[in-house]
Amino acid sequence: MRVLIVVCAYNEEKGILDCLKSIDISIKSLNRSDVVYDVVCVDNSSTDNTKHIAEIFTGNKRNFSVITIKHCSLSISRNSYKLYDNYDYIAYLDGDGGVDGSWCSELANIILTHKADIISGPVFEHKSSAPNLIWDFYYDSELSDSSTYLIGANMIFSSKLLEVSGGFPSLFYSRGDETGLLLRLNKLGVEYQHHFSSSLIAYNCFDKNLTTFFKTQYQDGKRSDQVYRLSNVLNSKRTINFLYKFNSVASVLLVIPVSIIDVKFGVFLLLWSYLPHFFRTQRYHKIILKKLIQKRRVSSMAYALAVLSSRYLFDLGYLVSYFTSKENLTLDRIEKPVVVSK
Repeated sequence: MRVLIVVCAYNEEKGILDCLKSIDISIKSLNRSDVVYDVVCVDNSSTDNTKHIAEIFTGNKRNFSVITIKHCSLSISRNSYKLYDNYDYIAYLDGDGGVDGSWCSELANIILTHKADIISGPVFEHKSSAPNLIWDFYYDSELSDSSTYLIGANMIFSSKLLEVSGGFPSLFYSRGDETGLLLRLNKLGVEYQHHFSSSLIAYNCFDKNLTTFFKTQYQDGKRSDQVYRLSNVLNSKRTINFLYKFNSVASVLLVIPVSIIDVKFGVFLLLWSYLPHFFRTQRYHKIILKKLIQKRRVSSMAYALAVLSSRYLFDLGYLVSYFTSKENLTLDRIEKPVVVSK
């Protein structure tokens, strides 16, 4: 069984060495010969020293290599697997992340035991990073449904599934590459088995700055509308989702002016704007509450409120895209990266 690990990197000079080292350590700790790993660092025409650092590390390592591709979207970069043959699985990690020492062993066990089409695991804040409260209250995989949890910094696909799909569609420029692939599989009517393992641990550097996080939420909201338009959902369901988000944004925008006149009604509007989201994600809010009780810090409360309130920016982004986006979106445009050097 052969596995190709694709490390997508663009201007990751600060983290690429640690990333590649962690993979090397994990491969060396593998006590079996029936699963073989190769690693390719895909440099997306970085303007810093990412490529140089990666090339020095890989050196004469037989199972490591570096290629540089013409700068492109993340989805196209993911399609670098098309440049290689005879692999049973393609694993994706990000250049600013890394893996746990047992990652390769765990993945080998999953592949041979479950033979799943899609494999994923949790992505923790990078070991070298300071505590990240945004990760605690938003990115932690515990907050998500493990049966559908999939993030680009720790995802593995069978080559057969990628072959059937044709690859990652050129839908979104930065984030959302995995969503685009799943939408295409859904469009093609392809059924697949997804296995999530809490022991398949990878690391990444997540947003620590609230301003950056808020901008990301707004952009993710816009992408969410595009996902709804591309997925085969009934128009009635899309309309209901629009009304839900319109109520959320309109109500919260009215809170301040209404509160000037009537504070109680202003509080009512605030609750009214958030309750639908609360009832749709009760498990998420229960875990958030549990984390707050454990931490018992004012800063934790402040970050939790900031993360929860970012939902309004997500909904706003959705509405802006709903009313203004004229893009002719397609899941059929799949592009192969252009190799600059190997």
